[in-house]
Amino acid sequence: MIDQSGMTEANGNCSPVYHVCLPLSDGNPLYLGRLLHVLAIEGYLGLFASSTRERAVDFRNWDTFGRIPIPYPSLTEQNEVAEWIRQVPGVKVRTVRFNDLANERRQALITAAVTGQFDVSTASGRNTTQGV
Repeated sequence: MIDQSGMTEANGNCSPVYHVCLPLSDGNPLYLGRLLHVLAIEGYLGLFASSTRERAVDFRNWDTFGRIPIPYPSLTEQNEVAEWIRQVPGVKVRTVRFNDLANERRQALITAAVTGQFDVSTASGRNTTQGV
């Protein structure tokens, strides 16, 4: 299933069926789109499949798709979750940057130890945060 950003969690998989949906009443499209994505990935939507072998839900059949019960919290809760979803890309970027920097520092420490620039025999590891 393709999420709102056009990314798929299974490389190479693509569906010939796409729909643009809007909530009928007050509903947050970002929340509802992500909810459907998660329900598909976790196999919940497959429970309503007409084909038990393929576990495929025919999204072209609006009668079937429209009867699938999904959690529908208040609009306030939907907006709160949607705000968290909006923040995920920024958190991901910062996490990747932090990991890259930690790996770079780790490699620099290994290089310094191997080349003799850092004496590991006298390093205790105590008070390593002093002066930081």
